Amino acid sequence: MRITKKSFRFENETYYYWISGKRTSPPLLMIPGLTGTHGNLLEISYPLRKDNYLIMPDLPGWGLSPRPQEALTIEYYARFFQALRNYLELDKLNIFSHCMGTAVAIEFARMNPESVKRLIMVSTPYEEGSWGYSILKLLSKWGEKVPRPLRPLFYIWRNKYINFVTGFYILKFRSLRKKMRMLIDIFKEQSKLDNQSFVESWLSLLDFNYLKLNKINVSFPIHLIFGAQDVLIPKSQVIKLRKHIFHTTTLDFISEAGHLPPIETPGILASLVTKYLKSDT
Repeated sequence: MRITKKSFRFENETYYYWISGKRTSPPLLMIPGLTGTHGNLLEISYPLRKDNYLIMPDLPGWGLSPRPQEALTIEYYARFFQALRNYLELDKLNIFSHCMGTAVAIEFARMNPESVKRLIMVSTPYEEGSWGYSILKLLSKWGEKVPRPLRPLFYIWRNKYINFVTGFYILKFRSLRKKMRMLIDIFKEQSKLDNQSFVESWLSLLDFNYLKLNKINVSFPIHLIFGAQDVLIPKSQVIKLRKHIFHTTTLDFISEAGHLPPIETPGILASLVTKYLKSDT
């Protein structure tokens, strides 16, 4: 089944998204993670196209979508999806999201609770209270106060050479060849990324309150999915997050996956997503 590139206007800019599946099928909005594009979702999208109408964007500031004049924040991304939903004249949405995209999905649901049928959140970066979160937030706040040329020093952990090395530890692929190919692609892409877009998105993500979910009046099911080998989100944080969510929730761990199930184990993840899309709870 084909995937088709589309565009729409939002706040005087042209943004790009891709669709697949029948327009009459239930809509599934797919939100990628930080620096995300529709390309990060292609592998998992293949088995989902038959029974769903997929909408996969390049987020503002990434891929083919331009960087807006306004700062890139979680709230801005949510307004972007609100505009896309209105443009496509969609009613109830199933929403699949990964990493930073889960924060965007929560914010979208807070703004449009009546439009959400269910949330499927993969690798939610809930780090509130952890030592790693505290260190990253402190470094990021310090980085805001120094001249722009010095800011990369406070984000040295995302240097493309360091990322290439740490990627061997973070990425969970059974095939070394596939891991190397992914690391090389990331290395090439990172040199093209806009640093200011990253910093704005990252700072907004660090400040995001995931428990906004509990302030949404309309009840809808939430499905949490994590890689059991995720070295970025400790299992203790996963358990804490689920405990704090008042909505009906399920929790699954994919034993073979790390932080990137959409590309590490797309088949297994697609099976879980399909199961929940076909369920009533």
